[in-house]
Amino acid sequence: MAITPRSKGYILLSLIIVELAFWPIFFDIGSGALGMPLFLFYSFVLSTAILAAIVISKRKEEFRQIAKRKKTLYTLAVSGFLNAFLSAALLTLGIMHTSASLAGVVYRSWPLLMVPFIPLVVRTKVNKYQIASLLMGFVALYIALTQGMLISINMAYAPYIVLLFIAALAVALSNVLIKSQNADVYAQNLIFDSVAAVSFFALVIATGAHFTGLTFNALIAVLFTGGIAYSIGSVFFYYSLKTLEPTIVGNAMLLVPFLTFVFSAVFLGEQIYLYYILLGLVVVSGIVIQRMAPSKAPERVPKINGLTSTIFDLTSAFADNRSPEIYEYITGSGRALAVKGGTAEAYEGLGEEEKKEVARKYGCIIFTNKNPHSSVAAEEIKFMSDILGLGDGETLLVGIGEPSKVEEAMKEIDMRIRGNVNFDDGSKNTR
Repeated sequence: MAITPRSKGYILLSLIIVELAFWPIFFDIGSGALGMPLFLFYSFVLSTAILAAIVISKRKEEFRQIAKRKKTLYTLAVSGFLNAFLSAALLTLGIMHTSASLAGVVYRSWPLLMVPFIPLVVRTKVNKYQIASLLMGFVALYIALTQGMLISINMAYAPYIVLLFIAALAVALSNVLIKSQNADVYAQNLIFDSVAAVSFFALVIATGAHFTGLTFNALIAVLFTGGIAYSIGSVFFYYSLKTLEPTIVGNAMLLVPFLTFVFSAVFLGEQIYLYYILLGLVVVSGIVIQRMAPSKAPERVPKINGLTSTIFDLTSAFADNRSPEIYEYITGSGRALAVKGGTAEAYEGLGEEEKKEVARKYGCIIFTNKNPHSSVAAEEIKFMSDILGLGDGETLLVGIGEPSKVEEAMKEIDMRIRGNVNFDDGSKNTR
């Protein structure tokens, strides 16, 4: 049986959690051996080379698609600066002046900071379960920062904790921006790492650091961060971010500091305190609360007034679709939006010419789960049905294209069904 994009996302997310738990440890080793600017420069040069080789051999067309869309290209470049350069620099400074464990838990607070950006950037609603689960994450963060005392943090660390929170904010904004733009993950990460490599090269020159050779420890740290974390690991992460809701990925990431505590104890000799166990229990409770939401599909905040049906954003269902037609419509800011129930079922009763006319008029692809587009795979239909919890025989209407145009198309379909409105001029049809 084929693995669905959603199942693949969960598998890769599990691998990422383990990889990221080791991340602060190797940052500590590498920055201690080389200094922050040079260590991260070497790491990003390596990751850029790996991703460039993959893109040149297998993803040239996908990279060209990004280059053609200036908005997507600029958004990814800004995201790369925030996520790969600024956050990495601040995280490393935090680790160098506090500890791998403390820096890890503060940095991984970025899911808490995603909530206000989600409705503004990707226009999907945040439900009460997501808010409650993120509040549980905040409780875990507070416990960690106060070292289980629930009174105050060590003030000697305060300036660096501020830097770590800024790093977390940069990652939160970057990840929401990435979610708003659909792009091939290999090409996308090549842009991120190229931006970071150039930025850290400039920082090395500006700080007067010397380009020195690599000791054994420094080499291992660079191979891990550049050869795994910032190349293949980043691709896995953004694949899971595209195929799963941001808050699911965010809550799962809150497990990372807990594992970092354990790995730091094993490899760096740090002591494990009882409140570390409490942290893990609180984080798991947050994940359970998030999973209690009635629908796992993100509900869209529409720009078009007059829509009578709830619209869901199911763009993540097409993360693996390589069809040139689908890819053309969904790359960049394109979305896959869907409605279910009465409107979707009534759409099936429209004539074929009427269906084609509305799709042409609004420049999008429109189909249902019962009569899918020829380039839509069965596992993608199953993904959408599962995430929405469709019952047997229930119809789902899907539109792929520029989101405002898809919304307009769905509004007109709804009007046509309710009032028999002519597609061409909006007048009443007296047939």
